[in-house]
Amino acid sequence: MDLSNEQYHAHPATSKSSLDLISRSPLHYWAKHLDPNRRPPEPPTAAMVLGSAVHTSVLEIDQWDATYAVTPAGINKKTNAGKAELQVFTTAAGTRTVISREDADLVGKITEGVFKHPAASGLLSLPGKAETSLFWKDAETGLECKCRPDWLTDDGR
Repeated sequence: MDLSNEQYHAHPATSKSSLDLISRSPLHYWAKHLDPNRRPPEPPTAAMVLGSAVHTSVLEIDQWDATYAVTPAGINKKTNAGKAELQVFTTAAGTRTVISREDADLVGKITEGVFKHPAASGLLSLPGKAETSLFWKDAETGLECKCRPDWLTDDGR
């Protein structure tokens, strides 16, 4: 099923991360998913943003430009002029995630490393699709379940 990442995560079906959380304790699950007074999710850390950028670069490169805005080289964030230039750039980026030129370069190097790795490049060269949302009803529990594998080959291997 073709869903955005946001649509997939908003779907109420049970996922592995939900099962991991409830195995920690039912209270942890309730606090994150059911508590009517729960706090909104924390913004992603710098490491999470970098990881998501690598994920997009490796698996969904066609979505890169719609998802990320890379700061131009040469902006000096220590000066008022540089801060103003960065603010203008960030505003123009709209809903895209702004990442630094240095982080974008690192993402490129990591992506290159993934495609140089024999097992990873072998798998990713098989016909298939990234981020396919799958849903099913568990026969034993009756729970609606979901998963979203990074890469699903056309033959299901």
